[in-house]
Amino acid sequence: MHYRLATMDDLTEICNMIEAAKQLMSEQGIEQWDDIYPVCEDFEEDINKKTMYVVIEDTQLAAIYVISEECDDEYFKCEWENRKPCIIHRFCVSPAFQNNGVGANVLNHIETQLIEAGYDSVRLDVFTQNPYALRLYEKNGYIRRGYAEWRKGRFLLMEKKLDKRADSIFLTEANEQFADELQKFKNEVLEADKDNDDQFAGCMDLENCDTAKEWIDICNLRKSAETCEEAGAEVPSTTYFAIRKRDNRLVY
Repeated sequence: MHYRLATMDDLTEICNMIEAAKQLMSEQGIEQWDDIYPVCEDFEEDINKKTMYVVIEDTQLAAIYVISEECDDEYFKCEWENRKPCIIHRFCVSPAFQNNGVGANVLNHIETQLIEAGYDSVRLDVFTQNPYALRLYEKNGYIRRGYAEWRKGRFLLMEKKLDKRADSIFLTEANEQFADELQKFKNEVLEADKDNDDQFAGCMDLENCDTAKEWIDICNLRKSAETCEEAGAEVPSTTYFAIRKRDNRLVY
């Protein structure tokens, strides 16, 4: 996924995505967003302030978010535990990209972005009648600090301490989500170790594949007893990538 500041050229697509998200939430019985908030003027203001980011996946708008130090007065009534926070506003994953981990991946990216900017914590508010958002934040370590009463009802105020030392790693099966990073790794190794004929020992012919995607396809063939011979293997095996949790990046 590619992250960048939003521009006015993105505004129409952003507004269309938000309308689709509003419709989906209404169908789910979550009456959180409506014709009053958020609207295109809110996003136009975010873009002018350079606080809105877009997330692009395969040339499509996958998500948006705003990060800034601005917050509603209700935040000041809450007892927080950290002293240098940034607040997430208007975080939304496109309905076309929901239920496949995009929300968690974007959240991890935001946290890394804020750590690099020098913040010690991240804060946000979440509608109590939105179980999907609540589950996302609580699963990712956000703590309830209080609540606010706004036009639509009660919202929880949540906080997470950011720690640049927290670099836990998890394993995931080789997949195309990390193809670009794998290709970058291959190119760097080829350049840095070009005099070595065995740079990719143990990488199952990565050096002989034209693209990282081709190699990942071979890894997928190796997983099954029915297809492993097509990939030159006598017995099935599974290839895993090591992923750094805080920014969802391939570790190499």
